[in-house]
Amino acid sequence: MKVRFHIHYHTRWGEQIAVSGNCPALGNGSPGAALIMTHTGDGHWTAEAEIEAPASLSYSYLLMCDGVSLPVRTEWGLPRTIALQGGPLSVEDRWHDRPADAPFYSSLLRDVVNRRPTHPRNDMAGNLTLTIEAPTIDPSRRLAISGNLPQLGRWNPESALPLDDSSFPLWRATLDLTAEQARSAEFKIISIGRDASVAWPAGDNLRLPDAPDSDSFSRIVELSPYTDPMPLWKASGTAVPVFSLRSPDDYGIGDFYDLMPLADWAAATGQSIIQILPVNDTTKAYDAGDAYPYNAISTFALNPVYLRPEAMGSLNDAEATAEMRRRAATLNALPAADYAGALRLKLDYARRLYEMEGEATRATAEYRDFVSRNSTWLLPYAAYCTLRDLHHTPDYRQWGEYARFHPTLIKRLAKQHEREIGLHYFVQYHLDRQLRHVRDYCHLKGICLKGDIPIGISPTSVDAWQWPQLFNLDTSAGAPPDPFARLGQNWGFPTYNWQAMARDGFAWWRARFGKMADYFDAYRIDHILGFFRIWQIPSQQTHGLLGTFSPALPLTPAEMRDSYNFGFDEHLHATPWITDSVLSDTFGAYTGDIREQYLMPDPQAQGHYLLRQGFQTQRDMLCHFHALPCEERPDAAMRERLLGLIDDVLFLPDSERPEAYHPRIDGSHTAAYRALSEEQRRAYDALYHDFYYVRNDDFWRRQALWKLPPLIDATPMLTCAEDLGMIPACVPDVLHRLRILSLKVQRMPDAVDREFADTASYPYTSVATTSTHDMPPLRLWWQQDRQRAQRYWTGVLRESGEAPGILQPDTARRIVDMHLQSPSMLVILPLQDWLATADDTALHREDPAAEQINDPADPHNPWNYRMHITLQQLNEATGLNAWMRSRKR
Repeated sequence: MKVRFHIHYHTRWGEQIAVSGNCPALGNGSPGAALIMTHTGDGHWTAEAEIEAPASLSYSYLLMCDGVSLPVRTEWGLPRTIALQGGPLSVEDRWHDRPADAPFYSSLLRDVVNRRPTHPRNDMAGNLTLTIEAPTIDPSRRLAISGNLPQLGRWNPESALPLDDSSFPLWRATLDLTAEQARSAEFKIISIGRDASVAWPAGDNLRLPDAPDSDSFSRIVELSPYTDPMPLWKASGTAVPVFSLRSPDDYGIGDFYDLMPLADWAAATGQSIIQILPVNDTTKAYDAGDAYPYNAISTFALNPVYLRPEAMGSLNDAEATAEMRRRAATLNALPAADYAGALRLKLDYARRLYEMEGEATRATAEYRDFVSRNSTWLLPYAAYCTLRDLHHTPDYRQWGEYARFHPTLIKRLAKQHEREIGLHYFVQYHLDRQLRHVRDYCHLKGICLKGDIPIGISPTSVDAWQWPQLFNLDTSAGAPPDPFARLGQNWGFPTYNWQAMARDGFAWWRARFGKMADYFDAYRIDHILGFFRIWQIPSQQTHGLLGTFSPALPLTPAEMRDSYNFGFDEHLHATPWITDSVLSDTFGAYTGDIREQYLMPDPQAQGHYLLRQGFQTQRDMLCHFHALPCEERPDAAMRERLLGLIDDVLFLPDSERPEAYHPRIDGSHTAAYRALSEEQRRAYDALYHDFYYVRNDDFWRRQALWKLPPLIDATPMLTCAEDLGMIPACVPDVLHRLRILSLKVQRMPDAVDREFADTASYPYTSVATTSTHDMPPLRLWWQQDRQRAQRYWTGVLRESGEAPGILQPDTARRIVDMHLQSPSMLVILPLQDWLATADDTALHREDPAAEQINDPADPHNPWNYRMHITLQQLNEATGLNAWMRSRKR
């Protein structure tokens, strides 16, 4: 049949529009073979094609450039799909850009919140089909076309033409119009509630575009997207790590099945979202250090510690079962999570069950389907776990012939260690099964799950072993200094080789996001600033102070001189500034010993010293300390002072262009800066400000717009950013352009001239919260930071007098209310802060400090917070739950 395509798009010289689809006439999906359209004037493009198959046509439009086989621009979203039947067809489309309401196309809203009952499409006969995108319409409302024609009800809403939502968020209606009726039709899209209330949109009436040959061609006309006159959807939720949940059935730590009673509570209190920390496998040494959820050994495998053992199956040994339950009860009685104890116990259970049921499980279709769906990562992961246990280390560089990943060797290993490999398959199969079950249960309750994508991977992970070319393994990611970490942060994760990742269209990232979409409706991108630029620390250094932003546009000495009038001297400004006065101020009575052991006179600068060989990097120094007998090692304070000598530089060389430099972060706090003349300080300050806040801004914008779109468009999950910290000016615009929800924390305002953010001014596309897992919860903050709490009391709450020493429930409720009333689409609060609003003090942990999940300044943070009440008690907290229900957004 003949199909005529039409679209309106203003191109530039040398550009043209093409239509690409799933049939030979449209190039079978190959951009280079797409059908080039003809420009008929004023931005109108048309093309005709004779299409015999398929019965269902899927197509989209491309912006092409002369002489280039790949499109320079593509449409956002999924291709259009139409059924081909009958005579010639004219499709009159609109170019699909990322819409302002893009979050409503996410699986969170489309498939859970606004999910429609499944029903067949209502195909009506007629020569005109009208389609419109309307993703914001909740199931309590329907759309209809009301207009001046009899077919449209003559402006009577009760007789309006209903729009079919079987392809939600696309709505459609088919009717028969004569050519004259099509030319004279005027109409509006109206929203009708269950109570028959009608919402009329503002603006002029809609009219149909003129169409040639309208008598012989059936038409499909795509209308402008629907502008919803009703208030936009808002929701609340709870953020809590899975390991923090508590129930009588636990094995000393929260597990996936605990999310079900949590979903019961969330639904009963009017919430819509549960947000958790990462749940990927972190097992390296089977000890407490493995509890750190952001140091995964696999970005695809789930963590065995979150298994519910009995849900895997029952053991056939009653005595062993009783012993397991006894050990579980002992662990479960602890006030904090015993990560290592819980992991060992669950793996013991899994191994026993595997010996019983492994072969029968492998024979099932469900198991075979799981293996097929996860084949790209499952065998490498199982091989990694097997080799880790055989060699007693996760450091694959110590695995002999397996130090480098090779598929042939891995297949041989799988045959030699079939049972061990099979055990890891078995455990991952059950984890996948359990989390999918939990996801489905939550959806039935109307609750969405929000996951967390860490910015980094472990340097000794499966991913680094299998795909080393994708990572800069000689660097560490981290963060610049902030009020919580004066030396900055060094996370120990390798940074990404984005050029290598781009060669296959960011396939690793897309697969990673796709795996997340198996379980989650939304996700938080941890440290999204890393997609603009990452704080990169050379492997020889440990302090975050010695990091630089990567990528960035470094400064040459000539630029410093010509553009900023700064006289750069590599020896003085890019070498640690160590003088007698620095040593005396830092080490006092120990100055002579330090000078003798670690330093030598600088032959190029009188009164200056250089670090001796073996002490010139922080890693070298730490290795030296570690090699000393325990009684000879400097204490922690002395170690930090010695490491601090290396921090005292004004500039750091660029990792790719060592002849160009970055001003060291917080360079004005160094002795080298204090030694500058007043004129040179002013020049350095100007250079520093320009570098960090002006020079790189557009460059970082382009970096983010190169990386993020293919990643966030790989799945339908709702994308939320963690955009806290040192934020480049380009970030808000990029997040807005890509419709990524930003994160708003009242205690960490965006505006530098405010101490507390104004919750009433938050944008709709944001997630508001009172605290993050890296901050003290409200009750603890109120007690720890009395001066700020006092300013909050008087400045934000408008109270007089001295603030109470303990955060009272009524004050906590006012703080939470402030957030719930904000314009933000989502308000997701830590469980600890919801509990702070309760009048029942049994819901308050006696020691608020025990409620903090992570202290970023503590590299040995235990990550073992566990709620002190059970989920059953939470569901029975009538006073708290009634108050929360009354605050449903």
